[in-house]
Formats: sequence, structure tokens, C-alpha cells
Amino acid sequence: MTRTELIVRTQQRLPEMSLQQVSDCCSALLESLADALANGHGVTLPRVGEFIIKRHKARVGSDPRNGRERTIPSCAVVQFYPHQSVKDRLNSKGIADT
Repeated sequence: MTRTELIVRTQQRLPEMSLQQVSDCCSALLESLADALANGHGVTLPRVGEFIIKRHKARVGSDPRNGRERTIPSCAVVQFYPHQSVKDRLNSKGIADT
């Protein structure tokens, strides 16, 4: 689902709000989520899931182009853990079977 599709679907569920209002709300929500993660804070959305920051230490790996060892720098990545209700919805729709 794209951002535009999310906005249109949300506006269909909330017909009292204009498309611009829904767009502004979605933008504010996504910006707040990104800001919190960029500041090192996890985000929990009830009945959706949890976004957490996981840090990887620097390590030695090999360059696939030439096979030489090289240092892979440390980095932070975002991990998402879905809420049980999301897992149940996925499994009831048969998505895991495809």
C-alpha cells in the first residue's frame, strides 16, 4: 500500500474529514514516527505493533566482488514486531500459505 492509498482508504473510513485533513494527519503521524526513531526511541502502536531500534556492531566481512576482508561499520536498523492481532489477521487470510 502506498501513502496515497493509505490516505484514500482513511478518508473513506472518515468521510467527515476532507482529503487534505486526512493527508495532513497521515503526514504528521509518519513524521512523528520517523522523528522518534531517528532520536533513538521505539514506537508502540496499540493493536498494530512495535518499532524498535536495533544496533549492529562493526564487524569484519568479505567483499563479494573480490573476496577481500573489509570492515563493515556499525549501524542502526529499525525492526518491527507485529501485535498478536495482526499476526492472527495474516494467518486467518491464508497469507502465510502463499
